[in-house]
Amino acid sequence: PLAFHPHAQLAAEAALEIRAQKGDDAYFRFIALLFENTPELERAHLEDYALRVGADLPRFRRALDRHDHAPAVEVDRRLTTSLGAGGTPTFFINGHNLRGAQPFEVFRDVIDRELAEATRLVESGVARDALYAHVIRGGLTEAPPAGEDAPAPEPRRAYTPAFENAAPSLGPANAPVVIQLFTDMQCPFCDRVRPTLARILETYQGRVRI
Repeated sequence: PLAFHPHAQLAAEAALEIRAQKGDDAYFRFIALLFENTPELERAHLEDYALRVGADLPRFRRALDRHDHAPAVEVDRRLTTSLGAGGTPTFFINGHNLRGAQPFEVFRDVIDRELAEATRLVESGVARDALYAHVIRGGLTEAPPAGEDAPAPEPRRAYTPAFENAAPSLGPANAPVVIQLFTDMQCPFCDRVRPTLARILETYQGRVRI
């Protein structure tokens, strides 16, 4: 959640409660409702969207009242800061940093390059289930410091496997290309990229995980 979006924090907590109750599919349907109905993201709107995806409303309300998922949201916020991903949407495609609501063709170029590299790695003996861990091994866990004397950034090396393993996801767990997305639930640019992500999943069926 970005500080200048007043509803983003609670919307993020609400999405995590939906996932806790109903799983990843409901989580992504809930997010779609958030973006389709922006700027209607007041508490009453969130409760309405929760009902639409079949949530237990009393449990949902309790979670929001107690801010049960605020710590998890804060972990993600600190992670984005450490990776130098201060704006949304920000993507890491097998470790390659891609920022902003880019067109499909920009994603395609990176994905195709990563698929070619994945094929080479599998042919050299890397197990498909181990591909993602292999391509990000030895990488940076945070972005280089800013400033004139700072080293050049290595965006393909910025990663955190613990986040990738715990995150809601679309696509097979052993996909050769993993796209990690950092989003703000009230960000209009994040909404614009959703059709592109849907096209990626359709184009690269079984080969990309978001």
